[in-house]
Amino acid sequence: MRKSYTYYGRKNEKYYGRSYKLYPANMQHSLVECCMGSGNQTANSLYGNSVKRIAIEKDKSIYKLNRAIQCNPYKTIELLNKIVCSKEEYTKALQIVKDINDGKYISDDEVVKAAYGSLIMSYNSMRSGYRELDEKRKRKIFSSIPEVVLGLSGAWKDVKIINGDFMDYPQYWTAGRDTFVFADVPYEKKKRGANDGRKNAGYICDWTEKEQEQFIDFVIEAQKSENPSNVMICANIPLDEEGNLRDMESDYYNQRLLKSGFRLVVVEKRNASVANKRGKRKPVAEVVYINYHNILGKWSEHEYYDYEDIWKEV
Repeated sequence: MRKSYTYYGRKNEKYYGRSYKLYPANMQHSLVECCMGSGNQTANSLYGNSVKRIAIEKDKSIYKLNRAIQCNPYKTIELLNKIVCSKEEYTKALQIVKDINDGKYISDDEVVKAAYGSLIMSYNSMRSGYRELDEKRKRKIFSSIPEVVLGLSGAWKDVKIINGDFMDYPQYWTAGRDTFVFADVPYEKKKRGANDGRKNAGYICDWTEKEQEQFIDFVIEAQKSENPSNVMICANIPLDEEGNLRDMESDYYNQRLLKSGFRLVVVEKRNASVANKRGKRKPVAEVVYINYHNILGKWSEHEYYDYEDIWKEV
């Protein structure tokens, strides 16, 4: 797998508000968030403290940042307020992030500052390039730190945060229908609609085709088990000029996941910004793949596709 410091899951509260009606309707025993990132799924759990919440994060710097927020929020607020915003400091922070993920010793305080600093100074919050912050933006970011940290600390109070690769924990994917797995994994470049061949057309965290294949193999293997968990996988499909999902038959996720019993559901259609291309937009659909049909909302409210909807018999 690609080094994890290049990825930071950013599904936010707005996405959560649009997708929660697609969550399983039955009460869950466990909620498992893969690629924890900013941890909005575990922080905003619909099922509250009545379920066991688990978050897995491979990036050691993000893991340490999230654990610091969880366990020592007031010290974390002090540390984050000491961050200096400059291109030089961004470069240093990103090097610390890389070093800690390469196994080098860095003090926890330095890692926490570097993890957050490299995010807020990144062009797209994905650590793919430095972005100059004006004074208004700086004030907004730093003034919000206490509220954000204390809010997450309280929300994550009972969350078990694991530092590791979620594919090393197949037991969560085969724990039965009382467990809900939310997976917002890195996309392959084509899943973002960035297929023009340019080096920076997508985020630097995009997976290769081989990495996507390994992930899908892992998911399908779990789906074949006697007790597959309820699973939601986030993805992205480009739209044509008329707003219809494009290349449905050739889409790799569709070919394999739908054939294995998953359903494709549209969460939102929008014009998304292209990484490192200021002002450039592309029409995309935010979608999820789910392996259950008993949802909190009504299917009549959603655009969705099963395998037979795409590959109709002649």
